[in-house]
Amino acid sequence: MMFKKCSVLDTVFKPQILDVYPPQPRAGFRMPAIAPFCFPSGIKLHSETPSMPKSFSFILTDIDGNRTFTTVLYFDEEAPQFLRQMLPKIRP
Repeated sequence: MMFKKCSVLDTVFKPQILDVYPPQPRAGFRMPAIAPFCFPSGIKLHSETPSMPKSFSFILTDIDGNRTFTTVLYFDEEAPQFLRQMLPKIRP
């Protein structure tokens, strides 16, 4: 049996919601379904220069016609030291 060496850069992480407004979503709103909807391919680490923050908006409409206006802000952030040590060294 052959094992493939795997890099942390190949790992796909589960997206999560970091902040919400208003703090108490409308009754019946399925909050856990939003993160995978916004990032269907998951989140991956990269070793490139951080990019500028980006955002996009969408409106979700439920079966009763109630609308939820949503804005997603996504950004790069520096990995913690223990994780940076696991990243492959990039040659200049």
